[in-house]
Amino acid sequence: MKIHLVFAPTTFPLNYGDLGKGIDPPLGILYLASYLRKYGPEGTDIKITDGQLEGFEKTLYAIVSESADIVGISAVTTNILGAYELINRVKEKLPYSKIILGGPHPTAMPEEAFEKSKVDVVVIGEGEATFTELVNFYSNRNNLPEDISEIEGLCIPLQGSPTRTKPRSFIQNLDTIPFPARDLVNMKRYTGYPISKKSPSTSILTSRGCPFNCTFCSNNVWKISRPTYRVRSVKNIVDELQELSQKGEFKEFFDYSDEFNTNISHTKDILREIINRNLSINLKCQLRAKPIDEELVQLMKKAGVWYVHLGIESGNEETLRGIRKMVTLEDVEKCCRMLKKYDIKIWGLFMYFNIWERNRQLFIEDYNQSVNTFNYAKKLYKERLIDYFGGSITTPFPGSELWDIAVRHNLIKEECIGKWDMWFYKKDLRLVSHFPGITESSIFELHQQATKYTIRTMLLGGLIRLENLRFSLLRGFYFIKRQIVMIFMKCTSNYEKIKI
Repeated sequence: MKIHLVFAPTTFPLNYGDLGKGIDPPLGILYLASYLRKYGPEGTDIKITDGQLEGFEKTLYAIVSESADIVGISAVTTNILGAYELINRVKEKLPYSKIILGGPHPTAMPEEAFEKSKVDVVVIGEGEATFTELVNFYSNRNNLPEDISEIEGLCIPLQGSPTRTKPRSFIQNLDTIPFPARDLVNMKRYTGYPISKKSPSTSILTSRGCPFNCTFCSNNVWKISRPTYRVRSVKNIVDELQELSQKGEFKEFFDYSDEFNTNISHTKDILREIINRNLSINLKCQLRAKPIDEELVQLMKKAGVWYVHLGIESGNEETLRGIRKMVTLEDVEKCCRMLKKYDIKIWGLFMYFNIWERNRQLFIEDYNQSVNTFNYAKKLYKERLIDYFGGSITTPFPGSELWDIAVRHNLIKEECIGKWDMWFYKKDLRLVSHFPGITESSIFELHQQATKYTIRTMLLGGLIRLENLRFSLLRGFYFIKRQIVMIFMKCTSNYEKIKI
């Protein structure tokens, strides 16, 4: 049986770095492939196409040329329209191929896929076990359900209506999932995260899910089963790092798990094992401001952790409480001081114009509060508590509580509903949400100021490697282009009147 796994292309062209293009391979489908090779039918022929790299037409050509029995497509919100268009075009060429769609957006809105495309099946939630069972079902293996409706974790058309089957439990033992099938893609096409000390670099995952409840995260995707947070064993994680580093393929790794320090005891054990095995590697990771202690940071430094993404989100205590970040500004500064004591570089992550509810009453950070967040970021930078920072305009993505809030209060612009490519705001200078009482001009002007400061910190940081210079140049070009558009907008009489 031939299986073609695809990370969906967008409906619009991408520059290097946009939506991660050319930086890291899509780990989700690499895990699908490795799990299928272990637990699926023997002799299964698996091919992978990264639609972000190839673009729409090349991806379509690759699928049609391969003419697989099953095409599995993964998508997030920003490339879901590309997935729908791809499905419809593939069905015209390969009507007998089964097309299975999965990923965060289909998990959040599975019924939409049947309205917008000719998809056969949608996988809801974690995909490895469900997809593999589907492949076994279509290959007519013994000891399987006689009817597809008996397979858990699906949305399927029954009597003309999309119907969800029984939810599937998460894979409890993550060690049962083999390492990602990196051999099925050309890893040399991926440069790794642009800020790095050594090259080549790549991505890993040490855990899945998150026990916290921030309003802006896609809780519906990772909280459809329990437990919501699971970790790989220390041995399994360090075995993968050792295998990849000893082959000479990679010298630096970025752990893209939601938070490296959620289970602080387990994190310390990972770091101790790296130290005990004398692995000479560089590590990057994502952190929460707490839990953290000096022993953890000492171990991070000794094990090779030199750079972290720190989710700070806001410079306003009220906002942090509203979005349920479960940290305070005091926690943030304590964490930063501890990391800087051991010379670990920090990229602070912020959001402007946050939205939340209290007792179903809507709250929105106004312009002055968002400026305060920007000023707080600059304060941390000037005090050398962070080395870089980036800020994004708050955007409600399906699957998050923020999305539910935006829908309840009619904050999504009518012209943006269902037009998911607009959720990638770099494609067009527009926002997808209304922010009552705040002008569009003021939002973008603040965002431009923050972007300018971000570029400054990156240039002064001096860690953009030569092979990633294109990434920086494209970011700078986009900033200039957006500045020109804003100047043009200012010249129009309606600029300051626009309310979003």
